[in-house]
Amino acid sequence: MALAVAGAMVVAVATSVAPGAVPRAAAAGYAAELRRYPYLTDLVGGNVTVNFATDTSQSTASLVIGPAPGCTGRTVVATGTGITVGSVPEIQWKARVSGLSSDTQYCYRVYLGGVDLLGTDASPVFTSQLAAGSTAPFSFAVFGDWGQTSSSGNQAQANILSLIAQSPARFAVGVGDTGYQAGTQTTYGDLVQPGSAVFGPSFWTVPGRSLALFNAPGNHGFDSTYLLNWPQDAAAASSGGRYRMESYTDVSGVTSNRPSAWYAFNAGNSRFYVLTATWAGTSSNYQNDYNAHWTQTSAEYQWLQQDLASHPNQLKFAFWHYPLYADNSTETSDTYLQGPNSLEGLLAAYGVNIGFTGHTHIYQRNAQPAGGILTYVTGGGGATPEPVTGCTAIDRYAIGWSASRCGSAPLPTSASQVYHYLLVTVTGTSVRVQPRNSDGNYFDDGQTYDFRTPPPPPPPGDTTPPSRPSGLTATAAGKSQINLSWTASTDNVGVTGYRVTRDGTVVATLGNTTSWSDTGLSAGTTYTYTVQAFDAAGNNSSPSAAASATTRAPVTVTREAGSDRFGTAAQVSAATFPIGVPVAYVATGFNYPDALAAGPAAAKLGGPVLLVKPNAIPSPTAGELKRLRPQRIVVVGGAGVVSDGVVAQLRPYATTGSVSRQAGVDRFATAAQVSALTFPNGVPAVYVATGFNYPDALAAGPAAAKLGGAVLLVKPNAIPPATGAELNRLKAKRAIRIIVAGGAGVISDSVLAQLRAYSADVSRQSGQDRFATAARISALTFRGGVPALYVATGLDYPDALAAGPAAAAGRGPVLLVTQGSIPSPTDLELKRLVGQQVPRVYVAGGSGAVSDAVVGQLRGY
Repeated sequence: MALAVAGAMVVAVATSVAPGAVPRAAAAGYAAELRRYPYLTDLVGGNVTVNFATDTSQSTASLVIGPAPGCTGRTVVATGTGITVGSVPEIQWKARVSGLSSDTQYCYRVYLGGVDLLGTDASPVFTSQLAAGSTAPFSFAVFGDWGQTSSSGNQAQANILSLIAQSPARFAVGVGDTGYQAGTQTTYGDLVQPGSAVFGPSFWTVPGRSLALFNAPGNHGFDSTYLLNWPQDAAAASSGGRYRMESYTDVSGVTSNRPSAWYAFNAGNSRFYVLTATWAGTSSNYQNDYNAHWTQTSAEYQWLQQDLASHPNQLKFAFWHYPLYADNSTETSDTYLQGPNSLEGLLAAYGVNIGFTGHTHIYQRNAQPAGGILTYVTGGGGATPEPVTGCTAIDRYAIGWSASRCGSAPLPTSASQVYHYLLVTVTGTSVRVQPRNSDGNYFDDGQTYDFRTPPPPPPPGDTTPPSRPSGLTATAAGKSQINLSWTASTDNVGVTGYRVTRDGTVVATLGNTTSWSDTGLSAGTTYTYTVQAFDAAGNNSSPSAAASATTRAPVTVTREAGSDRFGTAAQVSAATFPIGVPVAYVATGFNYPDALAAGPAAAKLGGPVLLVKPNAIPSPTAGELKRLRPQRIVVVGGAGVVSDGVVAQLRPYATTGSVSRQAGVDRFATAAQVSALTFPNGVPAVYVATGFNYPDALAAGPAAAKLGGAVLLVKPNAIPPATGAELNRLKAKRAIRIIVAGGAGVISDSVLAQLRAYSADVSRQSGQDRFATAARISALTFRGGVPALYVATGLDYPDALAAGPAAAAGRGPVLLVTQGSIPSPTDLELKRLVGQQVPRVYVAGGSGAVSDAVVGQLRGY
């Protein structure tokens, strides 16, 4: 069921699932555009990433998130990557969130353009990560080897995932092999297509919306799809780990790209290590994994050693795929990882408490061998179970299928008793591991371990610390990133790495590098950093001198709107122009050509464009004229569009009593007349736009104002005489630059050639559509950033007409959007402008023209 709270929805979770029952994944209320239900990753520190997939009907997506139960407060723009599921193109989205308070309930909703993808479904609720050092008890789930289905489904896997969703686990950790067999996007699937083994309605859809997954790689799907579907950017960055594709060469000499995926994170009093210990090939997989990852000179081994040495006083849990010890004749123990000089010895030397592995589709609890650590094999998440064979002395309890066992385990009577996950509960130094099968029953007596005994000291080494790092600089790179660089330390043996502290808290442990980027920061916030060097023996330098930087402040977005086009134009004017402007331009609100010509003229002379009806002055326009008290008023257009009666009504509003009309026999002549009465000859530039549509001229107006010139109108294949005459006048004293706004479909190349009779400098600024053209004009005109810009709908003209003079007064462009989305060209231009300066963004028009969802997306820049 669902419970309505303060306008939002929170999930009411059932307390049990009957064995064999199919849990309900997502209510039928989610939008048809949704393809993968939202799921969480990267729950580290104050961060979380919300992932989802949609169809390709729109090009923008966003997340709205806030403390439960309100679910509001922040809007985050999602980034998308094209994928193909089966033969269907989709977009995989991720929205990275930072700045969450620790141990706090949050809820969220996701949007595709203006579409609420969750529809009538409840807002998912999750709890942010425990603060590092917290002594509060907590639980997490561990499982592996899952993501397999058939024409009849996979009831055991569905039950396991439903049980995880109902458990007290705060997050889950996977030990590899997700998506059988190939781990492709088609294997992962979606909410719609049959055979969807991971993101089908009954599978990860159930727990994933509220339970973050840290998923180690396995040999199935050991490729870039794994990295894309399970992003862990903050975890990798904050621990100095890696999460990218890199080149490796196997024992046969073949070089290929493989994921390098290893990182660490804190939860309360514990440190979690998610490692790459796997390979995908036809033979020698254990040896290839060892050569790539676990020789003592490998990057992963050295990173792990450094991080373990830097965290001596925490509980430590490690998660990887290939098992140290597994009683199975097919997926055997990995002897390459055993012993003092490989992964096992490294984990034991630094006091790792428990290791969790997969690969073998059984459950197995092992004793702690001499020089080793406690390990579990938990490969029963949903892939076909395997038998236990050849019980070894280290095996304390193991079950497999067909019916097989080791140690003190009873013989299972069904495969459903072998499918399982682990619930791990940490209470101080006590750790309880409870296996639970797909029938909902706990087994193996729920082992409890007391780790009060301190871990062994790190291996002995030299006692000389590295020199203090010098020259630390911190430079803001946008609103969520600060780049650090420093001069390297020296050491008698060699510097192993550096530890970065932000505001007194260690946020990254790095290798031997002299730069680092801190990402996921809060906007408009000052952060202070120090850097400390360390060597392989655990000796630490003195911290560097502190360096501080302030992230860029967030963009301020203001909506300027009235109840209609007349009210919006009045509201834009009121927010921009002071009392006593030298001039106010007035044009009809029922057609666009006259107001298009008025825009650059109004901008040059420092006044607004207001809209009237043919025979009346609307109340908002009258109110704004009364406030403005313009010295004079210019009516653009003939008596057929603005009557003489309206001209007479306007006179009391001009402080000089001057009301004049600027008009020609048609729209082309009117634009020429406005230009002739406003701009002297010798202007540096003139924009030329089609007189038969409005979008290109809308964007050209602020650009023309910035360059100090007019906007003139032409036909698709001809230059009207009035326009030609005005061009001759403008170029009389010096050569002018002519810029054609729009593509050859609206102004032909033949017109471009004719324009060269008036100037040797004729160019075209255009894009594939009106949105791209506006973005292109902005990019070519406002190169150095702007203090303000306007956003208006590109699907109608009145709001953008009013925005043009206001944008020009603020020395910024007008960019165009749809009612429910930000087109890609507009998005790219917004990112460019925001990256250069902190602009104020004004939205011209109400929510019927530009939705609240788009306003929320704009705040995300």
